[in-house]
Amino acid sequence: EKAVEYKGEVGVILHVREGEYAPVGRFEFPNNDIVFELLTSSFPREKKYKFHHFNNVLVSKNYSEEVEKFLIDEARKLGYTLKIKKR
Repeated sequence: EKAVEYKGEVGVILHVREGEYAPVGRFEFPNNDIVFELLTSSFPREKKYKFHHFNNVLVSKNYSEEVEKFLIDEARKLGYTLKIKKR
């Protein structure tokens, strides 16, 4: 297994609200590139979290702490350390 190049720490802002059927998590990333990298590398495993994205925001329509763990683990595989702040 090859070593992953460390790309740095990424600050992410998380907003959680109660949706119609499940909690909704809204993750604000500093840029679009990281969102695309995460979605590309994790497809199709991310389907169960019902992700949608626009600009630099990734929305999970099926939010739980498992979603956070999934994103942190996927980002680590890509060389990023996610620092998630809840608002």
